[in-house]
Amino acid sequence: MNDFLNKIRMPEKSNSILNDFFSTFFVIIFGLFMGVFSKFLDCTASNYLPYIFQAFDITNFLGRFSIWIFFAVVISFYSRSPLKSALNVFLFFAAMLLGYFAYTKYIAGFFPKSYILIWVMFTAASPFLAFICWYGKGEGNIAIIIDGFISGMFLNLTFNWGVFYIDMPYFPEFIIYILSNILLFKDIKSFFKIFVISIFAAIIWKTFFPFIF
Repeated sequence: MNDFLNKIRMPEKSNSILNDFFSTFFVIIFGLFMGVFSKFLDCTASNYLPYIFQAFDITNFLGRFSIWIFFAVVISFYSRSPLKSALNVFLFFAAMLLGYFAYTKYIAGFFPKSYILIWVMFTAASPFLAFICWYGKGEGNIAIIIDGFISGMFLNLTFNWGVFYIDMPYFPEFIIYILSNILLFKDIKSFFKIFVISIFAAIIWKTFFPFIF
């Protein structure tokens, strides 16, 4: 009987492995494309780009942290397991770096070593952060705390703030902030808790990692 049940379950397991393969393959291709695309925009005069690219300042937008962190959180949340999340996010950033700096070196004709070092360090840390982020899509207080720290990160990336001031210097990042909170939304009660935690998390992020913001 057990052998019969195992035979029945085999296609489901095979489909799961196949889905994992294609999801990881898509993440790599997407990262490679975004790396090449962002560098292509960076090397192209804005007046040669479509109007919508100029209106939303896409070139500078892709040169900032928030959009890439948002991609990483989305990939993490939609991965099947925390280990798969760590792998997918790492491969996304590795592929993005490969595309970006291959274009920089072989087409643009230069190679900024100091700049690549920052992204290499970020890529190296990404699987550990993605592993933790994956648990934010769950239920309970731990998930809410994780979501609060994610939201606090986007809060700092969107607003410049201090004791007596708050400013939003770049509107596209506000859109990312809204989308990130939609992604984190579970219910009204949880959302309120996440928002409160995000304020304290923003202070912690800004205190210990001011160079990001």
